Amino acid sequence: MALASFDKFDCSYVSNNQDWTLLLNQMNSFYQNPNFPNNYPNANVNFDQNLVIAVFDKVNGYCCGTIDITDILEEETAIRITLQYLLNGALAKVAQPIHVVKIPHTTKTIQFEYK
Repeated sequence: MALASFDKFDCSYVSNNQDWTLLLNQMNSFYQNPNFPNNYPNANVNFDQNLVIAVFDKVNGYCCGTIDITDILEEETAIRITLQYLLNGALAKVAQPIHVVKIPHTTKTIQFEYK
């Protein structure tokens, strides 16, 4: 699992089942849902065909905000992933916003940028 870290959030891409299981366990450790990942809609991934891109906001004391993958651009030698906060939270509740997407498998470099 490759990782890029920004001041406010962490980014990763997953290319195999072992790292995917670790990432699902990391997500479940925060949410403490006994049915997770069984009820997670994208839990089954064919890594011969796909990669998983995951962005985790830092754990914070408010909820209802988001961290969003707003653009995925394929360039000649890289895949550029653009991240933004589209919605800010305001409720007093501990939260850790995440955004997880599948993209077609590639051997190109994955680059993250925050706007």
